[in-house]
Amino acid sequence: MRQELRFAGIKIKVTVGGSVNNTVMHKSVLRKMSHLRSISPGFTRTAINPNNDAYTGPILDPEDIADAILVKRQKVRTVMERWQGKVAIVTGASSGIGAATVKALANAGMITFGLARRVERVEELKSELSADVRDRLHAVQCDITKEEDILAAFRQVEEKCGGVDVLINNAGVARTVGVLDAGNTQAVRDVIDTNLVGLALCSREAFQSMKKRSVDGHIIHINSILGHCVLPMGTLNVYPATKYGVTALTETMRHELRLAGTKIKVTSISPGLVRTEIIPNSAAISEMPILEPEDIASAILYALGTPPRVQVHEITIKPVGETLKMERWQGKVAVVTGASSGIGAATVKALANAGMITFGLARRVERIEELKSDLPDEAKGRLHSIRCDITKEADILAAFREVEETCGGVDVLINNAGLAKGGVGVLDAGNTQIIRDVFDTNLVGLALCSREAFQSMKKRSVDGHIVHINSILGHMVAPMGTINVYAASKYGVTALTETMRHELRLAGTKVKVTSISPGLVRTEMPTSSALAERPCLQPEDIADAILYVLGTPPRVQIHELTIKPKMSYPSAEIHFKMDRWTGKVAIVTGASSGIGAAVLKSLANAGMIVVGLARRVDRVEALRKELTELAAPNLHAIRCDITQERDILAAFVEVEQRFGGVDVLINNAGIAKMGINLFTPSNTDQLRQVVDTNVMGLVLCSREAFLSMQKRSVDGHIVHINSVVGHSVPAFASFNIYPATKYGVTALTETMRHELRLAGTKIKVTSISPGLVKTEAIPDAMKEGPTPILEPEDIAEAVLYVLGTPPRVQVHELTIRPVGESM
Repeated sequence: MRQELRFAGIKIKVTVGGSVNNTVMHKSVLRKMSHLRSISPGFTRTAINPNNDAYTGPILDPEDIADAILVKRQKVRTVMERWQGKVAIVTGASSGIGAATVKALANAGMITFGLARRVERVEELKSELSADVRDRLHAVQCDITKEEDILAAFRQVEEKCGGVDVLINNAGVARTVGVLDAGNTQAVRDVIDTNLVGLALCSREAFQSMKKRSVDGHIIHINSILGHCVLPMGTLNVYPATKYGVTALTETMRHELRLAGTKIKVTSISPGLVRTEIIPNSAAISEMPILEPEDIASAILYALGTPPRVQVHEITIKPVGETLKMERWQGKVAVVTGASSGIGAATVKALANAGMITFGLARRVERIEELKSDLPDEAKGRLHSIRCDITKEADILAAFREVEETCGGVDVLINNAGLAKGGVGVLDAGNTQIIRDVFDTNLVGLALCSREAFQSMKKRSVDGHIVHINSILGHMVAPMGTINVYAASKYGVTALTETMRHELRLAGTKVKVTSISPGLVRTEMPTSSALAERPCLQPEDIADAILYVLGTPPRVQIHELTIKPKMSYPSAEIHFKMDRWTGKVAIVTGASSGIGAAVLKSLANAGMIVVGLARRVDRVEALRKELTELAAPNLHAIRCDITQERDILAAFVEVEQRFGGVDVLINNAGIAKMGINLFTPSNTDQLRQVVDTNVMGLVLCSREAFLSMQKRSVDGHIVHINSVVGHSVPAFASFNIYPATKYGVTALTETMRHELRLAGTKIKVTSISPGLVKTEAIPDAMKEGPTPILEPEDIAEAVLYVLGTPPRVQVHELTIRPVGESM
């Protein structure tokens, strides 16, 4: 709706009230003048929630939500009374949001300390305050990238005023140099040290001060919309990665504060474009809708002014206007919806060829019958068609009944049927039937088919598999005005995938569920000439992805697989397996054990020249014993500490001198420092080590690999071994900054994709996000206990799959979980 209203050129606002259980989208949008809001409350005392009178846990009152809707300046001043005379620290206070915030807090009665390098500019702000307020504003010289400055600043606040009650982490920098550009090390370090490490250290010191004095304080992070979505621009550098990290840190801190038994709050405020010194004075920017720093200061006052029982977790503010191992399935039964054309047709043929008894459901049943002519004689008898309108429950029930009567039941369900009605807006008059058709096909029909498939599997104790053909529009809404409720229905599929996963786990089954989210696919659905000119996937690419997820071992569940097209290639140039990489050079970081060792062996066995980077280089050398005589000479080891730039540069120079350069990079090196919290005193070295390994080292290795590929005009591939905690922070203690670094990897994947595209290259980049994997970092009790866990070889198989896709296919994100994982 926001996109349609923007395209219509009007300033009508739209608000959605929901629940944090609606995991499709969590955005509270607050604006000073004109604004879109989404307010997503947690557990609230209403008639919807049964027995809420007997509930003794934390709960909101309806009035708290009403307050969020009102958010009037007069009310904010009133509820700020609890903070009058209390102490606030604001970082990056010399200009922009920081300057607006120190003035707002001082005006609200708080003793306010502005931290900045340009301390004289904070002093100058006093002239903008009334005489009775000026004495409440104090300036402290502080470079947020230097721990000694941070410690000195907090010490000064403690000596003068006893300690801090509110911290506003506003300091932030952006650099316009590309993340893959040569010689960008200092720029990358500056952004990470300011936006992520500095924020973590200030939060730690503020918490220690609050805890020492038993203060129920508040920590607010000035995040960014780029902490939730990476824009297709080539000059964002690691800025989005650091802001994704802030998103994760907010959640990590919330869990740590809760588990510590405190009532300290933490809030992330994520603005869109704000008129600050970071924003260039370009003509393009001047024409864009933009927020004022005072809008963000108003949001800070609102968050601070909520009652003690209310924690505003996230506020988003935007300006108005912005092939495979299929043996286990042979002879088993698959049902494919929407099977008459496109992805559905390609899928029924692929499954029948793979040995499955395949039922294609469609209204145009004669077209499925025609597909038999595309199959070899031995496969034709395995393809069956059933007439079924997926929007009619009676048809669905009849179809599953026919499958049961014919073959006993269903083992695999591919929910492919989908409908888009372009050219009709969600706000257009007379669109009721169109909206109903899209929801009934894409969401309700999918849910009903999944229900019937599950009942069939459960009845026969079958460990089956349900695959939803989702869309990239199930994860982000494109700025188009004519997709009406299609994106909403696909966001619903994303949520249903996770809901089903939990239901299947809690039911004690080993039935899997997977969402496959392709970009633009050449099907009957996109009809415009503009779309016809864009890079496009083929239906067969999605069918290949289905075969891959079905072919994983029973312990492996591919939760989400996102596929985007690269530039088109003539069919003669397409290489489906690993043949195109035979004799090519791969570098694997963190190669001495676990996933790195498994990937190293797999790539060597696949015919690649593989260089393993590790500190324990002897362990890499020892892996040769586990290779065949043919593959053993393909493995090479180089000593490298990924936290040291000189080691990285030396390693890539050695690879260039010995082998000519690198064609594939697997960024596997990663560490977690368990047993310490974000708020643990003197944890700086541990936090820096995690950041330097998981983010900084990954960036530098990617940069050097890109430069090598670019120099030799190689269409290479960069693969990041990410984590499921790079997408969702679990409610565990002692994760500290690890999830934040993995959120950063998620953002970096998207940033690099845009940079590679804008550079005119055909280099691919992929993020692989596993759940729990049996590696040295995992305690022995978890490896041998009942906890579901993946093997390193499962991740190596995923690496081979993404490398083996055709040149036109880019697997953007591949999420792998062990079956039964609760995280």
